[in-house]
Amino acid sequence: MNILKLTLVLVFTVNLISAQTSITEMTSIPVKVTSNHEIIYVHVLQKSETLYSLAKLFKIPLQDLMLVNDISKNQILALGTQIIVPINSERLIISAVKSNPNWIPITYKVKRKETLYRISKGYFNQNIQQLMGRNNLTKLSLSLGQELIVGWWSTERTEKLRPTLDRILKMSDQKYPNDTVLVLNKLDSIVTSLDNYQAIDSLVNHEVDLPKILSNKGIAIWERTDPNDDFLFVLHKTAKVGSVIKLQHPVTNNIVVAEVVDKLPSGSYSEDVVLIISKAVAQKLGALETRFQVGMTYYE
Repeated sequence: MNILKLTLVLVFTVNLISAQTSITEMTSIPVKVTSNHEIIYVHVLQKSETLYSLAKLFKIPLQDLMLVNDISKNQILALGTQIIVPINSERLIISAVKSNPNWIPITYKVKRKETLYRISKGYFNQNIQQLMGRNNLTKLSLSLGQELIVGWWSTERTEKLRPTLDRILKMSDQKYPNDTVLVLNKLDSIVTSLDNYQAIDSLVNHEVDLPKILSNKGIAIWERTDPNDDFLFVLHKTAKVGSVIKLQHPVTNNIVVAEVVDKLPSGSYSEDVVLIISKAVAQKLGALETRFQVGMTYYE
């Protein structure tokens, strides 16, 4: 290797280490969501940082980073240059707790008329309960400017588990050809990070139970301040997440079919409460009280 090539290698190595140090020392990575629902982080270029090192840290192709920021090849970037970094929501670690000291919280500030449903499902590809648990929330309502931890970012390599996931899915298809969705849902419910080998491997010999349809009554609650007046969804104690639930008000006899978007947060409500409904569901049922009994048909 000649002197020029060796110098270039050393420069790239030093720059990469410097960039990793500056990023990992951050207390949080604040992100925004564009009008196209794209997640971005605006990074201010520091001394010794390079576009290449940022691309490595945020696990995106260098060409994509150059294209997004309209940067040409060999262009010299000044200190303080603002770099738009697209964030892939699938790479967010959505664990409820920070179980690794090297994880950096990804934060998002609530804008006007935004809801937990929109932020969790529409923006950051996670369950409402995960978002509520991570931020110690006990209500569906949010405040303007409220800062939420929407996930964690790790600079560690996480692709090592992909062969394991692929192997399990292949075996699941062979054992349960008609229940692939159930297997995927179980994967989604227990895998909080790509390093959770033990939980993943336990699925290989796990028997997937067929859904059981139930019809009963229970106490539902909702909030008058809930901005979700156009989304029909519920959080239920035991109903299968991603399924639908049929609700009937015993007084008005109004029937509403809504989506079960998450489990009811444990310990946040009295034992007799079995589901939280959005304001839109309450309005269609004709519910006047914020706590009432409702008939339910659903599957677990």
